[in-house]
Amino acid sequence: MSTQESTTVSNPIVRDNTVVEQKSSSVKEIFHYFREVVGDTKGFEPEICWGKDGRLVKLRLRKYSSEEIKSLIDWYLSSEVSERLGVSLETCLSTHVINLWKANKSRKSYLDRLYPNMANEKLR
Repeated sequence: MSTQESTTVSNPIVRDNTVVEQKSSSVKEIFHYFREVVGDTKGFEPEICWGKDGRLVKLRLRKYSSEEIKSLIDWYLSSEVSERLGVSLETCLSTHVINLWKANKSRKSYLDRLYPNMANEKLR
């Protein structure tokens, strides 16, 4: 590979111990995943505002991996929060919902550290 070619090939970015992937294919992947999960869990195909939601997905991909965003989508759509706020990608990726998701994750890990036997018993 020549020097010029090696500079145009980009590697995934690593931030906060998370691999942040290339945006263009990841945005489409997130759109597809959101539509698929909403269809499976809620029984309809959601409307997506490609420009607005696309910009928001790109913004979130700067900090979070696509796997983390998928985890957020899963949590949001199965939570009571989506019942109250509605099913939209814009709402799911909002700062408020991300903070609720983070609080939920840290609360679970905190409880798992306090009561490790309870986590093992749930698996049985």
